[in-house]
Amino acid sequence: MAIPANTTGKVQYTGDGTTKTFPLTFPIFKTTAGVYAIRVSVADSSGESVTVLVENTDYTVNESGNSFCDVVLNTAPAAGKIITIIYNNELSQLYAPTDFTNLPAQSLINAFDKLTAICIQMSEELNRCVKESVESPVDPQVVVDKVNALYLHLSVLTALSAHLTEIDGVYGELANVVIAADDISNIVTVAGIKSKIDALAAITTAIGSCYTNMAAILDAPTQATAAAGSATAASGSASDAEASATAASGSATAAGNSATLAQDWATKMDGQVAGTDYSSKYYAEQSATSANNSNVWAEGTDEQVQALGGVHSAKVWAEQSTNANIDLSNLSATGQAVIDEKADIDADNFSQVGKNSIIGWGFPDYSAVVDLRSIFVGGSRSYTAPVKGFFIGNWHLVNAAITVKVNGIDVGYDVAAPNETNNVSVCLKLDVGDVLTASGNPSGNNGIFRFFPLKGA
Repeated sequence: MAIPANTTGKVQYTGDGTTKTFPLTFPIFKTTAGVYAIRVSVADSSGESVTVLVENTDYTVNESGNSFCDVVLNTAPAAGKIITIIYNNELSQLYAPTDFTNLPAQSLINAFDKLTAICIQMSEELNRCVKESVESPVDPQVVVDKVNALYLHLSVLTALSAHLTEIDGVYGELANVVIAADDISNIVTVAGIKSKIDALAAITTAIGSCYTNMAAILDAPTQATAAAGSATAASGSASDAEASATAASGSATAAGNSATLAQDWATKMDGQVAGTDYSSKYYAEQSATSANNSNVWAEGTDEQVQALGGVHSAKVWAEQSTNANIDLSNLSATGQAVIDEKADIDADNFSQVGKNSIIGWGFPDYSAVVDLRSIFVGGSRSYTAPVKGFFIGNWHLVNAAITVKVNGIDVGYDVAAPNETNNVSVCLKLDVGDVLTASGNPSGNNGIFRFFPLKGA
């Protein structure tokens, strides 16, 4: 097929947000790589922000479309976008005949068509170049250099274009500009004190007033001296006031700190006050708990006493004290002495020492605490209870797990996932001979590991 006359080798469309198929108006050829020798691009309405599309990635060529094929985009360009399809032929020969062989007409036509297409492609490109007339004696490179120079100062030229009226005005006063140029040194001097001239112009009224009140102005130094004395006295008073304010501020700060500390001593429940002791509210609640437990130990039911780790209340023990077969092997020496002395007397008549001893059974003996840190941090992590008591342990887990067992039975487990931190605490009541172990890979460096024997145990 011969290439039609007036073919430009270029076609442009404007996107509408839905159209994907764009017909060609000229024949196209394939490259040695097997793709069509065209360049497909999408740009904004000003020709900027150009995106060059890739065949078989961003678009395909439909050979069964119109007589010159269709370019089908995968995504419809947005409304207003400019789609440009242009020749991008390889500058190579399509057909090379050899001696003493046939010359197929179609092969020759295709070869001539490609050569024509290459000429059209180069002509389109030349039409987009800066050109001089044939008769011009100017070196084209000089023109290019000047264009580049103007482009480098494009921002300045753009700014000047916004002031063409002012530039025309200056041109109209060119004679005066020349005169000013001859006296440029004086003009520069005046320009240097422009701010002072402007300041004087702004206070012309005040200058006239000064002339009218010249007598008062001449007396101003005397009045200024008196004012300076008053200012000095005022400054001393201000300094005294500032010192008083500073002292008052310090007192207010101290009072605020004291109020906060007093409130902590009264109600703080989340730790010691000032790192030394606990608040009144803390001890009040502890006392309330102890008083309630004391009532249970004194005359509570067996279920209540056993919930605290005991067997019977003092009242029950007293009622059973006349039974010769009762097991008193777990009594303390003081309690045993009281029972021996007053076995046949109502428990209300027990001595205060005996009552205190009986009521205290089952309470942790804090004075007999056993520190187990060396065992549970870097040690065997195994402990056998020598008497009845409570074990309190706390582990700090970082990407670790722990299993706590008593006599081989799991009683606690926790795990911290990667990049996660857990604190696990246990409080266990142990009998004589119970074996407590902790397995896994806990860090425990900040933990508390202690055993508290029970009173009377």
